[in-house]
Formats: sequence, structure tokens, C-alpha cells
Amino acid sequence: MKNAAILLLLVLAIAPIGHTQSVRPRKIIPVYIDPRGVRDETGQQFLLALKRALSESQGHDLGAADVDDRRLQFFLQLVTIDLGPITRAANTSFASITIEEMYRPNSYPVATMWYHKAFLLDHSKLDEIARQFVSDMDAHWCNHIKSSVGNCPKESIPPLYP
Repeated sequence: MKNAAILLLLVLAIAPIGHTQSVRPRKIIPVYIDPRGVRDETGQQFLLALKRALSESQGHDLGAADVDDRRLQFFLQLVTIDLGPITRAANTSFASITIEEMYRPNSYPVATMWYHKAFLLDHSKLDEIARQFVSDMDAHWCNHIKSSVGNCPKESIPPLYP
């Protein structure tokens, strides 16, 4: 009886160790958007779609810039140009997005631009383009911090350079 009680206590003491796994929560990176370069209607609609896509993503938090917060932050600048008068294509714009990061752990508090891509915005596909941009941003960030192409998702928006 004494041996059975000791064995039962031993089993109960060891059982939680095998089933508890430490799951690291994914870091939420705040993203701040500077919309001053958005002057056309398609660009305004893309800005709204981009805010929706960022708020739905699990790794980002859309917010207002807080320079006193000393954690990693992304500053996104969006510039759009209406191509309608040039190409006679209604509801088509050209977008340029740059992203700077600030307060990377163990680094100086200096902004570093690590993302710049330009692409066309078709008014009928703005939500899809915004979601594609967020996944491309995540893939590009992974490549940037790891300084390699391996073990990161593939970027979905081709870069400006060959």
C-alpha cells in the first residue's frame, strides 16, 4: 500500500511536466501609417483596406506613433498617384510604400529603412492587395533580420530592383 501511494505521487508529479509546453507568444509589432502622401480616391480606399488588413493580422497592431515607447516599431509611409489622367485607366493608382523600423532590441534608437516597394493599385482588388502587402512585409522583415533567404516565407510583391 505504501509503495502504491508513493508510485501514485510520483506519477502525478511527473505527468504535468510532459504535457506543459512553453509556447512563446508571437510579438505584436506596432505599425504607424503616415497618410500624408495619399491624395487620390483609390489611394484613400487602399489606405482603409491596409488598415483593415493590419488590424486583422496577428503580428501587428495599428496605432498612433509613440516615440517614448522603447519597443520595436514600424513606421509606414504611403504615397499614391492617380494614373487616370496619364493612362486614361479609371480607378488605377500607383503606390509607393517605405517602412522604417525603430528601437530594435540591442540597437541604437535610429530609424532604418528596410522596405521600399512600388506597385499598381486596381480599385477592384484593394483588399486583396492590402493582404498581399502585409504578408510580403512579414516575409521581407524575416529576410531582413535573418540576413538570408532561407527559412522565411517567399515575398509576394517583386522588388523594384532586378
